[in-house]
Amino acid sequence: MTNDPHNTIERLTNALEVVATSAESPWERAKKTVLVLSPLQASEFPEPARSKFEDITGYFRTVNSEAIAEVDLAILFRAIWDLYWEMTTNKKYQ
Repeated sequence: MTNDPHNTIERLTNALEVVATSAESPWERAKKTVLVLSPLQASEFPEPARSKFEDITGYFRTVNSEAIAEVDLAILFRAIWDLYWEMTTNKKYQ
């Protein structure tokens, strides 16, 4: 039995990869990130990570309508980064 039955860490890792390595515009990267994370449900996250995930999903509708400002994209990308580090057992470099 796995500790991550919904592949949460893998999806967060894939989302970060899109954000960090794609040569596309920030809006296109955001759209791809939404596709990677959209199968996840808030109920799959423990608190307080659940609240962070809900904040991230709050951007999904705006990203899809292309009505999101670039500064909000930066906030979205940082939120994904923060959620990844909260959920993973990996450690940040010091």
